[in-house]
Amino acid sequence: MLTTIMRIQSFVFAVYGVTFFLMPDFTLDTIFGWETMSLFPRAIGATFIGVAWLEWKVADRLAERQDLAWPFVAIPTLILIAFIWERAAGTYEGSDLFYWVSVAVTAFFAIAVGWAAIRSE
Repeated sequence: MLTTIMRIQSFVFAVYGVTFFLMPDFTLDTIFGWETMSLFPRAIGATFIGVAWLEWKVADRLAERQDLAWPFVAIPTLILIAFIWERAAGTYEGSDLFYWVSVAVTAFFAIAVGWAAIRSE
């Protein structure tokens, strides 16, 4: 079960990564209100793609190193904290739809991977 959930999360990370990496500049401004150069979202996209690949490889080796699942609980948890922090500070300028979908997805995976990791120990 843990392997399956981690592979699904890895796929979602890859989708986020490819989306940010390939998103046109006008979309970044329209959806997120980012009037900056596009290097920052491209770097985020590249990072998500790398994390997705790493998680996929870790899921292959869970029988040997189950402790490697915990960083993949920490990643969505920290992203969730960052989203909530931005909203609470009043500095989030993106769309509400992106905010709530991201909060729901990161909360789901933080709980699902953590729950599956605890159950399989």
